[in-house]
Amino acid sequence: MILSIIVPVYQAKNTLCRCADSILSKRDIEFELILVNDGSTDGSQELCDRYAQQDSRVLAVHQPNRGVSAARNRGILEAKGKYLLFVDSDDYVEPDYIQTLLDTAETYQEKYGHIWCNIQTVLHGYIKKPHFVSEESIQIFDRCDIMTLHELWMDASPCNKLYRKEVISANELIFPEDISLGEDLIFNLKYLDAEKNTGIVILSRPLYNYVREDRESLDNRYIPNLIQIYGRVHQELSDHLTRWEVGEDAWKKFYNICFYNYERILRNTFDKKNRQTSHEKYCENNQILSSQEFQTLLHERTCFVHPAYEKAYQIGKYQLVRILDSLTKLKRSFKRMEEIR
Repeated sequence: MILSIIVPVYQAKNTLCRCADSILSKRDIEFELILVNDGSTDGSQELCDRYAQQDSRVLAVHQPNRGVSAARNRGILEAKGKYLLFVDSDDYVEPDYIQTLLDTAETYQEKYGHIWCNIQTVLHGYIKKPHFVSEESIQIFDRCDIMTLHELWMDASPCNKLYRKEVISANELIFPEDISLGEDLIFNLKYLDAEKNTGIVILSRPLYNYVREDRESLDNRYIPNLIQIYGRVHQELSDHLTRWEVGEDAWKKFYNICFYNYERILRNTFDKKNRQTSHEKYCENNQILSSQEFQTLLHERTCFVHPAYEKAYQIGKYQLVRILDSLTKLKRSFKRMEEIR
């Protein structure tokens, strides 16, 4: 079999049909669609079984709820295809998603080990924007360009990438099941490392539709162990950048991204869902600001930080950051009032 498409399914009753139908509409290629029901209780499990009964290309697999990584890993174990694709049950693909990725692999994979496509965001039924825009039909990169690809939001998702099952199996690659953020990027870094051919072909036309409705963004949800998660992701990135001997520009981008993630961590501490007292929250963030890692990132980063915030970070008092946040909000309120007048 040429291709296995793996779809993790959890509480996806309202979106699964759109997702599965967009895949199954392609009938002139031999492939299997593996629906991995990860302990759904909303009727998704019955939908998976119905698709399997109605279409011989569909395999429905059921397991207790263990998370999206475990569902993808189960799909990998079940897969019989030479190539693998991953699609999320919230999303849908363009009609030529499968054909174009396979054709591109046939044309380029002897020279380039990685075949990716562009992604476009869909918000409230409207296509918002692709992750990048280019007049060229394909873009050529190398794994050493990973930080540039990270800036384009192209590196983390597994859903715009064609994987070789042989590479995954031979290197025993799995999605980490002990973290709920950054697991995709860690898997992709290990796959990039395992594939001997380091070249990356990216199709400029968006073939994958990332749907934002009903998804809680990272900025809007509280993650208790965010600093540990980002610490692990940063270490994985650093280890691979070192092994791949990337240039100075890549390291600058790495420091900027790590600094941005630390600002997320600091905001996350003061999320309303965090049950700590205000005193405990300030102590935690002050400890982060005073850490050697944060101060190194503050010094090494090249991204813009307002001088007032930079000074507050250097002093290591998050109380000053909160005061600056309040003043910024007040300034914006006055500006809106002036615009109304």
